[in-house]
Amino acid sequence: MTFDIDSTISKVPDEHMKLASYMKECMLNIDVFDADTQFLYATAKIPLFELLRQQKPNVVRAKECEVCAPDSTEFRGSI
Repeated sequence: MTFDIDSTISKVPDEHMKLASYMKECMLNIDVFDADTQFLYATAKIPLFELLRQQKPNVVRAKECEVCAPDSTEFRGSI
C-alpha cells in the first residue's frame, strides 16, 4: 500500500508529522474469532511504528505475532 499525504488537499497543517506521531504511539489490535460460533478466541497487538519506513524508499514487512486469550495472557497460537 502506498499512502500519499497532501496537506494542500486536506488543509491539515503538518499532516505527515501527525500521522508519523500517531503511528509511533499506537498499536494495531487484531481480534481472532471462531467462524462458526463467532466466539472471540484470541487477540494480538502489533506496534504501528514498525510500519514506518524511516527515510527508506519503501518498507516490506512480514511479521509473526503471538495471539493470547482476550482476558488473560494465555498463549493461544500465532498468526
